[in-house]
Amino acid sequence: MENKTISKGAQVPGRSLDGIEGDTGENLYYVTDWAAGKVYAVNSDGTDYRTLIDLQKRGTADLEFIESERMVIMPMMQDNKLIAYRVLE
Repeated sequence: MENKTISKGAQVPGRSLDGIEGDTGENLYYVTDWAAGKVYAVNSDGTDYRTLIDLQKRGTADLEFIESERMVIMPMMQDNKLIAYRVLE
C-alpha cells in the first residue's frame, strides 16, 4: 500500500465516513462514521475491520490518534464536545 489507498478488502459499512487517522506502526486506520456514531479500526492492508467505539449517537467527525497515549480524540459535532477514548487492544 505505497500510496495509502485501500483498493480491495474489507468493506467498512459506514454510511457517512468522515475522519481517518493511522497509527504510527501503520497497522491500523481509525475511521469515523458521522451518521452512525462509530469508530472503526481497519487493518492497514484492508483485509478486515471491527467496530472500536459505538457511541450510538450521530456526530463523530475528524479524529486524532495519539500513539504514545493509545488515545483516540474526536469532536462530537452535534454536542459541541470533544471526547477521548483510550484504546486498550
